[in-house]
Amino acid sequence: MFADSPSMVALYEYLGIALGLVGFMAVYLLVGLPLKFAGARRLGKSYGAVFYLSAPCYSPTTWDRSPGFSPERIWPAVRAVLFWGVHCALAYSVYWYVVKNFAPSPLQRSYLALLPFYVFSETFAAFLRLVFLPAGRVLCPVHARPLLAPSLAKFWGRCWNRWVSDWLRHLIFAPLLRTPYRAAMAVFVVSGLWHEIVLELPHYLAGHQPAFGSMTLFFLVQGLALLIEPKFVRRQPLLRRLYAWVAVVGPSPLLFNEAFLWTFML
Repeated sequence: MFADSPSMVALYEYLGIALGLVGFMAVYLLVGLPLKFAGARRLGKSYGAVFYLSAPCYSPTTWDRSPGFSPERIWPAVRAVLFWGVHCALAYSVYWYVVKNFAPSPLQRSYLALLPFYVFSETFAAFLRLVFLPAGRVLCPVHARPLLAPSLAKFWGRCWNRWVSDWLRHLIFAPLLRTPYRAAMAVFVVSGLWHEIVLELPHYLAGHQPAFGSMTLFFLVQGLALLIEPKFVRRQPLLRRLYAWVAVVGPSPLLFNEAFLWTFML
């Protein structure tokens, strides 16, 4: 009786939507555990359980750069959550209004999800930074103005998801730096496999049809685009910026597949 009531149906629907995000976070932290140990071993350092078990940043170097807690850091952290939270609510409201009223195709929906996901990632990261303050660390923002990235190399290397990209740079790229092309492709291959594990695998385990491979393909495209970037745009800042946007946004449906949209409630 109660299970069939509209309120219970709505509750089950919301729980199903939230399951993707919960699964992602669980696998994100679980996969990060051995990666953090590998990073610490490379640096010859040891860290406490807080870093290994709960820190959202993978790289020990990122952790070492995070300043200690002080009371005056509380309000900026709260302000960031409020700022991004308002924008996230607005972006998701517009997105779902369009989806429900205009029934976009899967390809169109992938492109529509780009901006809401970016705002969500900023919001969620701001929230994690706030709740992590009692651990005594002020984590760096997850992104560094990616919408203003001056090139594709800077977008992936310095602007987007520093909590994971720092680990890739220190543990994958740096050891292979003598062969830069090989190093760059190795980073994107590992990144693609990581996305398959933390996004596609929970989607599959939740009972959905498997669609492994498209996320890895997206990052292989990014690697190839990065390698040819200097040959096409060289020292022209405007073209480099435009090239970065085209390279990232153009093939983005490969990344923003059903598993990705399910995970981030899109």
